[in-house]
Amino acid sequence: MLMNNHKYSKSIYFAFGITIFLWASAFPVIKIALNDFKAGHLSALRLIIAAILLYIIGILKKYHFLK
Repeated sequence: MLMNNHKYSKSIYFAFGITIFLWASAFPVIKIALNDFKAGHLSALRLIIAAILLYIIGILKKYHFLK
């Protein structure tokens, strides 16, 4: 059996930790938010936030969106 010894940087572990925290906190936050907002509005808000974040990442990575 081959053993792969990977050494990951601290930033990878930090990214994993942030991802796990955000994923785990999504359900309680949405449950609370449903008291004030409709489900469709929350879905649209999450989509807009994700699109903005991906656009910012694309700009930082210097992707060309329109050619």
